[in-house]
Parts: sequence; structure tokens; C-alpha cells
Amino acid sequence: MGKWGVWDHSEFYSVIAPVKDGAISESLFSTTDQTVHSSHSRAINSVFSMTSVLRYEPYLDETTELFFNRLEDISQNTDWIDLPTLFQYYAFDAIGMLAYGKRYGFIEQNAGIDGISKLAKLPKSRKYAGGKIFCMNLIAKK
Repeated sequence: MGKWGVWDHSEFYSVIAPVKDGAISESLFSTTDQTVHSSHSRAINSVFSMTSVLRYEPYLDETTELFFNRLEDISQNTDWIDLPTLFQYYAFDAIGMLAYGKRYGFIEQNAGIDGISKLAKLPKSRKYAGGKIFCMNLIAKK
């Protein structure tokens, strides 16, 4: 325990510290100083209050409904559902709704758009088949 009655951050956090003009800067996530961390977090705490989060819910509800409708459509036409990729499309569209009030269109098109999804492409070995994890089916057959 640190002197503030909470766990001190280790030096591990320094690897994510931003660097500006060759000097390491402290951020909310990289500082090991509890006073600096508290100061930074106070500036943004209201964004994560229950009142603020509930205001975002309609945006996520709309995107979630669209996601489940797309999932239903896909499941009617194929035995193979690439859930990790669909979840990635959902994440991009949900973030678009929260940040800009507009989805990117990943869910509607069921495809990556303008190379954006390639930035965080999941390995193909993480596919799901028939509602079961494909790689688990392979292991069970051995």
C-alpha cells in the first residue's frame, strides 16, 4: 500500500507515457503519482457518471438492435458465423454513434469500410461455427 492508502502504480505504467519533444509527459494512465492521477481523473469523472452513461444508452440500443437483426439475417443464410468480426463491426459502429451520432455502416454492410477494420483485424482462427468455437470443436475431435 502506498502513502495514499491505495496501491501505488508500478513503473510498468511508464511504458505508456506520452513523449513530447523528447520528454516524458505524465497522463492519467501513465502517472505513478496519486496526486497527479487524482487531478487528471477529477477532470473527466463526470463523463462516466451514471447520469452521463444513461444518456448514451439510446445510441447503443439502436446499434445493438441493428447488430442482433444482422446476426439473425446471417444465421438464416449460413452455418458459419464470424462472431469476432461481427463484434468488431459492432464496436466500430457503437463508437461512431457515441462520438459522432452516426454509425460508420459496418453492421449494415457486414463488411469493413475504407480499410478501417483492418487496423484491428482479428486472426481468422478465432471464428465461430454453428454457435460453437471452431477451434474447440477441433480439439474435441482429437
